[in-house]
Amino acid sequence: MLQLATQNEDFHPSEFLTLGVEVEVQLLDRKSLDLAPVSPRLLAALGDSSAFKPEFYSTMLEMVTGVCKTVDEAERDLGESSYRLLEVAEKFGIAIAGVGTHPFAGLGQEAHLYPDRRYRRLLKKNQWIGKNKNLFGLHIHLGMTSGQQAIELLNAARPYLAYLLAFSASSPFWHGQDSGLASSRATVFESQPISGPAPPLRDWQDYLNLTRQMLRSGAIGSLKDLHWDIRPCPHFGTLELRICDGQAHLGDTMALVAVVQSLFSYLEEQRQQGRLPAHTSEWRLRENKWRAIRWGLEAEMITDEQATITCLGQELHALFHRLESHAQRLGCAHHLHRAHLILERGNSAQRQRQVYRRSRSLKAVLNHLMEEFRFNMEPVALAI
Repeated sequence: MLQLATQNEDFHPSEFLTLGVEVEVQLLDRKSLDLAPVSPRLLAALGDSSAFKPEFYSTMLEMVTGVCKTVDEAERDLGESSYRLLEVAEKFGIAIAGVGTHPFAGLGQEAHLYPDRRYRRLLKKNQWIGKNKNLFGLHIHLGMTSGQQAIELLNAARPYLAYLLAFSASSPFWHGQDSGLASSRATVFESQPISGPAPPLRDWQDYLNLTRQMLRSGAIGSLKDLHWDIRPCPHFGTLELRICDGQAHLGDTMALVAVVQSLFSYLEEQRQQGRLPAHTSEWRLRENKWRAIRWGLEAEMITDEQATITCLGQELHALFHRLESHAQRLGCAHHLHRAHLILERGNSAQRQRQVYRRSRSLKAVLNHLMEEFRFNMEPVALAI
């Protein structure tokens, strides 16, 4: 019962729309380009820093910002961390990539499980599913003033999550093959228990009742085991958006963060005015997520309950225009402008396939990804 008392704590209010950004990155052997199980050594070399955290496997680690008020502040945090990580990794012959999956790494990663009691418990419980957990995402925390606000905005955001997944898609390759998907990470991740779309929740008490049942039944060991695409984090006083693939470089990451912060500003305005939509059918949410996984930015999305179909690129341009006034107030309009440019030049999934079509080499794809992360370059020239 102590676990129930500590895990279902009251919501700790935060300043609305403050940010915390978590970036999971791949650790690569510079010679073989395979995943390298070196995170314990890298973390030791990085020293006592809250900016770097271990992850499920020692072939990955996470860069974490502090609590930031603006996208620019988060960018400074991540830029400094990226520079420091690259500097230390270089000494170990390690390169870094940031996208959702490694193009050709296979099973067997369980041998590289990071030494952590929770990770051992999850691998024992989830078996083969846990062995596929070499997945790399972008997690965005948004400050909320109350649990009730968090639940209402969680519900309001559900129709937009497929759009954000398609925009962020960066994992077309899986175990050495073109998966045919824009985001193989998303569909592999959904094989985990308590994953995928968050259920519709009436209010904060409904969330508490649900999570108490999950804890009491052993479905989850803690609130960290809620692998929903978006979830409340009561201890931090945030909503955490977890649906996005990791991004190739810092500029794309910050464009996504700006879109998300501006979107929640827009949704809160709608909430205050009593204009949030009352209902989105579960089948439409599920179908749109599948279309985002499959086709990414080339998807045709179902935009209403009459099953109207619209090209996603057109929908996203329109959404970004609606968010412009919010981005101006938040000071991230320049990052939102970059989001428009991504729609024009393609997301990482599209760029990776362009490299592969020219080179017929997954190692060439990885070299391209390493260069994008290292130099934060504008990925317009895809010469091999």
